[in-house]
This record gives sequence, structure tokens and C-alpha cells, in this order.
Amino acid sequence: MKLLEVLMVTEPQLQAKRPVSAPLAGPYGHPFHPILVTVPIGAWVTSLVFDIASRIVGSPGFLTQASEWLIAVGVIGALLAAMTGFLDLFALPRATPAFRTALCPP
Repeated sequence: MKLLEVLMVTEPQLQAKRPVSAPLAGPYGHPFHPILVTVPIGAWVTSLVFDIASRIVGSPGFLTQASEWLIAVGVIGALLAAMTGFLDLFALPRATPAFRTALCPP
């Protein structure tokens, strides 16, 4: 019985797998949210590396300023990723496993 339930796909599940719209899905049908999540991660990791490097070099001014800019870029990137993530979340049908996973990952 469980195997049949797994093989049966409902319409809300099929709808959850389709791109919502071209602006949200991007030019290749892939959502922008996973792409934008890499921006704050990369900016903040690079900022940490610059902070550590500023303790090693003789004149750390340029590294500390670059680190501050990278933190700002990370915050802006995180806000953009959050906005596109919320748009993706609101586009999911409510009665699907994808929506439940988005709200509370396993």
C-alpha cells in the first residue's frame, strides 16, 4: 500500500515542481534564491579571511576596510536572497511536502 501512495502524484505536487513565473524562475527555469544565497556566504567568509589577514600584515587598513565592505555586501545579498526565498515560498501550494519542508526542514 505504501508503494502505491509513493507512486501516485497529486496535482499540487506537480504544480510545486513547475516554475512559478519567468521573473522568479530566472532565464533557465532555476529559482534565483539558491543562486543569491551564495552571495552572503561568500562575502562573509571572505570578510573573515580578510580580518585574519589584517592581523598578519604590517599595514592592515585596506584589509579592514575591504572586510567592512564585504560585510555590507553580505547583508544586502542576504536581504535579496530572503526576498526571493519568500516569493518562492508563497508560490508553493500549501498542501505539498515541499511547502512543509520549506517551513520546517526535516
